[in-house]
Amino acid sequence: MEGRVPPPLPSSSPPQGQFSAPPRMAPRPRYIPPMNHASLPRELRPSVNDDGRLTQWPVRQKVQRMATAYPATKFDTGREYRASAR
Repeated sequence: MEGRVPPPLPSSSPPQGQFSAPPRMAPRPRYIPPMNHASLPRELRPSVNDDGRLTQWPVRQKVQRMATAYPATKFDTGREYRASAR
């Protein structure tokens, strides 16, 4: 056994010298209007940027619960979301 090199593991990557195209994604809109911070609870506003992204984790547990519930408001009702776009 000593000195033997194990066979290479199968790879999902294409053979050397070839490449695979990246997965196609839906185009992003060119302009996204700034978010209306007045629609957020006052305590959560400092944690959300103008794009509506949560940029910092709140310290207080009450505000952390608001922060975990906030992304759920961004999903469409009745739409089925999949883990992968395949």
